[in-house]
Amino acid sequence: MPELSIVVPFYGVERYFAECLESIANQTFRDFEVIMVDDGSLDGCAVIAKAFAARDRRFHLVQQENQGLGPARNTGAGHASGRYLAFADSDDLVVPEAYALLVGSLRRTGSAIASGNVRRFWADGFQPSWLPSGLFRIDRPRIHVRQEQQLLWDRSAWNKVFRRDFWDSNGFAFPAGLYEDVPVTMAAHVAAETVDVVGAVVYHYRLRAGSITERRRELENIEWRLSGLHLVADFFDRAAPELRDAFDRTVLDGDLPVVLGALRETDAEAPRLVEMMGGYLDRVDPAVLDGLGPKRRLAYHLARRRLTGELIEAQRAEPRGVIRRGRVRPRWYHDLPYRGDRKVGLPDSVHRAEQELTLVARADRIGWRDGTLTIEAHAYVDLLDMGESSTLRAWLQHTGDGSRIDLDVQRVARPDVTADSGQDNASYEWSGFRAELDLGRLRRRGRWEGGNWELRVSVSCAGVRRDGAVRASRDARTHWPAARQVAAEWWAQPVFIEGGPFQVRVRRPKAVLTGIRVVGDAWVAEGRVRSGSHPAELVASRRRDRAVARFPLVYGEDGAFQVSFTLPVEGTGAEWSLSADTLRLAAAAPLTAGQLCGSRELAVQVTRYGNVGLVEREHRPRAIAASVRADGTLVVTGAGGNGPFLLRRRPVGPDVEVPVAGRS
Repeated sequence: MPELSIVVPFYGVERYFAECLESIANQTFRDFEVIMVDDGSLDGCAVIAKAFAARDRRFHLVQQENQGLGPARNTGAGHASGRYLAFADSDDLVVPEAYALLVGSLRRTGSAIASGNVRRFWADGFQPSWLPSGLFRIDRPRIHVRQEQQLLWDRSAWNKVFRRDFWDSNGFAFPAGLYEDVPVTMAAHVAAETVDVVGAVVYHYRLRAGSITERRRELENIEWRLSGLHLVADFFDRAAPELRDAFDRTVLDGDLPVVLGALRETDAEAPRLVEMMGGYLDRVDPAVLDGLGPKRRLAYHLARRRLTGELIEAQRAEPRGVIRRGRVRPRWYHDLPYRGDRKVGLPDSVHRAEQELTLVARADRIGWRDGTLTIEAHAYVDLLDMGESSTLRAWLQHTGDGSRIDLDVQRVARPDVTADSGQDNASYEWSGFRAELDLGRLRRRGRWEGGNWELRVSVSCAGVRRDGAVRASRDARTHWPAARQVAAEWWAQPVFIEGGPFQVRVRRPKAVLTGIRVVGDAWVAEGRVRSGSHPAELVASRRRDRAVARFPLVYGEDGAFQVSFTLPVEGTGAEWSLSADTLRLAAAAPLTAGQLCGSRELAVQVTRYGNVGLVEREHRPRAIAASVRADGTLVVTGAGGNGPFLLRRRPVGPDVEVPVAGRS
């Protein structure tokens, strides 16, 4: 009996089918069977399936009259004999390590479902999936949708492996029609005792002309979609009413906008589209609508009232910013259609803007100058002008006892912030600021203590004040500085918490890496451990499958050590963490090194927390220095790479090829 059964229904995908089956045949996990279900396909898919079955006895063909994807999946599941069950769509690709990761996770945890990350792809490249960016950021074993409601977005069957006894005991079956995944996956998330989230990408979802995804705005597709959503809403009402509002929010953010998009493309079907949208909105708690953005909030209130003409007009209206009403107790409103229109009769809350007047605060560049931490950042209240008369204060706040270190702030004009905000109703020109921190100020009661200091700001403009944490911009997250030693055995580390605030962490690591280099075919690392600890081995742990390699540490004086080791370069994009026994190795200095292996390299990687690891990747050229000549020419020197080299304007713009002046 195979350990894993993979069900692959097919119909009319001759152009892509063999590539899909090859991606499954090439899995690093080998103990599986593939149930290929011919759902009455009229093209050459059956010939391809028979060829795979003839060459690889793990592939089995089942044929039936055309019934649709859901029933075909059910047929395949009925023929499956494995302990675990998976589904793949016949035009997509499964990543080589996918089932090793997913089945491996279920073996370790005993969870009912393992779900992995997804990427979409066209003929010309990949793009991130529609899933929330934080959901698959890291591996998260043994969680549940009641505690992690982002799992309500995890609706697809094909990025998962199910424990077969769990599947059978709950009697799961896909319904006929389109959008068949959601009723099953939502019920499975609720029924599971625990679910494993695997951060690695396991599935490549193909975007192609003629697919259900590309035809999602067609009336029949929308009818099927909303019909399925009604079934799922009924399920939550029965089985998990505490999740109903959260599920409705995913519908309002992910499904009904498709209907709004279709409404912009047709007049003849507009009343029917509004009726279908209103039919679902009638079931939604009005308080859930209040948490949406202003334009979508307005659209859904109009749809609930079946005001088709008004909804079409509102969709065409451009945002015009906010307006203030009242002196003693000022109120803020979005300047959108039908505000105060008694005939339409919308509640005041539809246009109220206070909840959208939120703090936006980002650290753009963090660096060191001698013993000083330099901070370049910006902060403003969304939708309100940030002029020279506004006020801005910044400080570091201890996350433990709340004590503060006030920073001297220099205001800086930043017209780029307005340009990058994607709107032209408010100017954020004076949102920029600079600040510096003498690291000695991080001492508490005259001595060094471990702890985290969070960067916070207070912004006041147009009579509105907002306080909050400063988060890292995308550029800052990719160029954070290394830790600095502030005293014997004490280090200060700028830290960017994913989805959280920028912090300065003061810590006394038990083990640090002071240098790492490649000598011949081996890595040589040097470091130091604190007195009182004496780890025996360097432990390299591979993230994707938890594989571990161990190498003895050779000690000198005062806890200094050296270790020589080798790790494989396999072309799989592996990431390795490094520890001294169980102690993570912190970077005591900027560390850069790489080991070439053909077109691949194994390179040093310092995490945002200051710990050291290695990552396998395509060999990358490295810029070593940059300068501007008197004539305005930018000169960049570096190592590696064969070109051509491109300058790319962000966020959009043409690429400019740059000539290589010389090589050495």
